[in-house]
Amino acid sequence: MNETRTLANWVAGLKLNEVPEQVRDYAKRFILDNLGCQIAGATLPWSQTYYDVMKATRSGTHATVAYFGDKMSPDDAAFLNSTFNHANETDDTHLKSPTHPGGIAVPAALALAEYAKATGEKLLLAVIAAYEIQIRISWACSPYLIYRGHHPPVGVGPFGAAAAGAQSAQSGPLHRRLLQRQRGGCRGRHEGEQPVRRRLGHRQFLGAVGLVPHPQGRPPGHGYGGGGCCARQAAGSGGQRGDVLD
Repeated sequence: MNETRTLANWVAGLKLNEVPEQVRDYAKRFILDNLGCQIAGATLPWSQTYYDVMKATRSGTHATVAYFGDKMSPDDAAFLNSTFNHANETDDTHLKSPTHPGGIAVPAALALAEYAKATGEKLLLAVIAAYEIQIRISWACSPYLIYRGHHPPVGVGPFGAAAAGAQSAQSGPLHRRLLQRQRGGCRGRHEGEQPVRRRLGHRQFLGAVGLVPHPQGRPPGHGYGGGGCCARQAAGSGGQRGDVLD
C-alpha cells in the first residue's frame, strides 16, 4: 500500500497558484478565526495550567505562544497554541468528516513558518494542505473512528500537522520523507474537561516534532504508534474505508 506516500507527494508538489481563489480566501479567514480561538482559549483556567507547566519545564526561542508572547521551540509552541485553540470548543468543525481541522492546521503551520522564516504564501499553502489532508483522511475513516471510541482529530491530526509543517519549513526531498514517516496514534475517549481539550495539541505535536531538525534524527522518547490508527481501523473493518493509510 502506498497511500501515505501518495498523500506526501501531493503535499510536496502543491503550488499556491494551483489552488482556487475561493479556497485561498477561506484559508485566510480560517487563520484569523483560529488565532481568535487561541487568544480566547488562552485565558481559561485549564489553558493556564498547561501554560504554567510548559513555561517552567520547556525552553526554546523559535516560535511564539499565542496571547502570552513567550518564545518556545516550534513543537512546544504549536502544542500550547493548539490546546488554546480548542480550549473553549469554538474552533471550526467539518461536520461530514467529522473533525476539527483548524485547531491543528493553524498552530502547526504558524509555529513551523516562524521557525523557518517562511513567507505568508508558504503559511497559507501550509494551512490549505493541512486542512485538505485531515478532512480527506477523516472522511475516509468515517464512521469507524467514532464507532470504535476515538475522536477523529486524534487519529488524523498528526498527518495534518506534518503537512502544515512540511509546507511551512519546506526543504526539498527531506520534507517528503518526514511526511511519510508520520503515524497517527489513537487514544480512547477521556472523561473530564482537560484531556478533551489537550487532545488536539498532542496530535499536532506528534506531527510537528518530526519536522524539527535534530542532530541525532528524531528526538528520543516520542512514540508514533505501531502501524497507525488507520491501519488498525482497516483491520477491524475488513479493510473497507478504514485502510486509507499504509
